[in-house]
Amino acid sequence: MQRENRATQMGLKRISEANLKHGRRTKEKLATNRHSADVGRKVRAELKRIETRLINAGLMPDFD
Repeated sequence: MQRENRATQMGLKRISEANLKHGRRTKEKLATNRHSADVGRKVRAELKRIETRLINAGLMPDFD
């Protein structure tokens, strides 16, 4: 069992290194993706707040 676990860990490490080596998951790309995800979450949250305020004010119908 331990040998299988070690082999799996080595295989996962090789895959990770290959992805970094070939530019698919560089630190810069990962940081850019994280930043984009953060911005997207903030934008969606702000849109939800605006929508809720418009519905509560009676300026937009509630489609639920």
